[in-house]
Amino acid sequence: KAGQDESASYRITNSISPDLQYYRQSLTPSLLNVVYGNVKQGFEDFALFEINKTHQKVRGLDDENVPIEDTLLALTVTSRKSKKTAAYYEAKKYLDYVGTTLGLELEYTPMDKAPGYSISAPFEYRRAAMVSDKNSGVHLGIVGEYTAATARAFKLPASSAGFEVDVYGLYEAT
Repeated sequence: KAGQDESASYRITNSISPDLQYYRQSLTPSLLNVVYGNVKQGFEDFALFEINKTHQKVRGLDDENVPIEDTLLALTVTSRKSKKTAAYYEAKKYLDYVGTTLGLELEYTPMDKAPGYSISAPFEYRRAAMVSDKNSGVHLGIVGEYTAATARAFKLPASSAGFEVDVYGLYEAT
């Protein structure tokens, strides 16, 4: 549903459910999966976040032959109300708060094509930006609105956006 390539995920051979047979490549799909339920319950304006581990095949295995873990922070903000500004700016506001709290000056770089990372797959590259720390140059992640296909698949309200950043990248940049 989020546009990620399942062949880029590690497969769990003895999973307890077909829904849990792959390691997560990013956190955003899990957040998007619960948005519709909250909207159905009557919540009109809300944000959801998660800090957790992910595993991508592209990162390889460690010296114990175990998938390398990334610790990520993801946030999704959504509203059923029409807004004067794009949802991108609402998500960016939350990310700016995280950066300011940590003493970082975040830099947002627009993209001219989809970057092809699993973390960026749910995001519409024309309405998203890569995020880095201006002073250290450390690449942190992505912020933006979701693709039309992702929004349809997860039944997202029109005003939905989010970000996903590397927690250790935030630490390294401070």
